[in-house]
Amino acid sequence: ELGAGRLDAAALVLRAGEVATLDLQARLAVLACCAGAGGTVVSGEGALGLATGFLSAGATAVLGSLWPVDDRATSRFMADIYRALADGSTAAEALAAAQAATRRRPETSHPFYWAGFVLIGDGSVTVPLVARGTRWWPWLLAGGVAAAAAAAITSRRTGRPEATDGCRRRPPRT
Repeated sequence: ELGAGRLDAAALVLRAGEVATLDLQARLAVLACCAGAGGTVVSGEGALGLATGFLSAGATAVLGSLWPVDDRATSRFMADIYRALADGSTAAEALAAAQAATRRRPETSHPFYWAGFVLIGDGSVTVPLVARGTRWWPWLLAGGVAAAAAAAITSRRTGRPEATDGCRRRPPRT
């Protein structure tokens, strides 16, 4: 809703309940945002959040993060995921390959950068992607911007100061 030239931030928040009402026929939903796979724990139900919403809407599997992630490392991580999917890997194999590649890089070897990514649902699902050279970057950039905007809006709404830095938390020192 627009008012006096300002956008209503509440209108931009994506809620699991709204997602669950959709009729999706997606093989894989990728939530490359701050803690997209996390949620609120409800007694007898488990963790309810965006991942649950996508599964309820018909997605076969959901890939997401359990905690706020570093933007740059996640961008590279997602490129590894999509590359593996384009090569014919299952979602579970693509996740394992991206985690291994991230662990091998000295700057992202700490578990903070790769251990929080989880696959919920059917890990044997494949996604028929076609590698197009560098044409994937606009989609990755758009997804990153959308994730950062959603995180900023959510953090302002919940008043959680640890999330107001655009999910650029750093790993603990070892």
